[in-house]
Amino acid sequence: MPLADAKGYNFTVYSTDVHGNRSLPATGFGTSYGAMYESSLSQPVSRVSLSEEGGLVQWAVKADGLFSNEVRYRKNGGLDTVVTTLADSNTLLPNVQTGSKMTYRSSFLPEPTAVDTFHSNWWEYATPFPLEILLDKTKMLALSCSSEDVGDGGGMQMILNDNPTRYWHVRNVAHPHWVIVDMGK
Repeated sequence: MPLADAKGYNFTVYSTDVHGNRSLPATGFGTSYGAMYESSLSQPVSRVSLSEEGGLVQWAVKADGLFSNEVRYRKNGGLDTVVTTLADSNTLLPNVQTGSKMTYRSSFLPEPTAVDTFHSNWWEYATPFPLEILLDKTKMLALSCSSEDVGDGGGMQMILNDNPTRYWHVRNVAHPHWVIVDMGK
């Protein structure tokens, strides 16, 4: 991040009581950051998806000094809400309205001992949340099917994997083919 407008200063600090009495001075060095630093702040989104638990925002590589991310989004029923997460984690948005958009901003500490947090501008993520919810297939179990050919590993459980080279095979039987799946709920 450009710190061209960061300037160092010596500060002299006093504490004062209600009667106007001043403490002994304490002098220290500090850095002041300005508009150029603030305008450089951003934490890009890597991916947005939708699952049974809600919307999931995956962030790109963590930027220097990133402290937290805030996401504004619409819940089912039309209520707008904000979720804040620490920088080291993705953001889960419970009960997100499908097809809606989100806005986000990030907060940064320019250095570990900084007393001020800088916020980026609010950004609108261009792509709305998907209309379909991705179900967690790791919680599912295929219980029964019309027919399966497991000789080459193509049993009914193959409908629950994400590998297109491994799929459900059926014996030579009449249509329709069916599978009963326990979806884990």
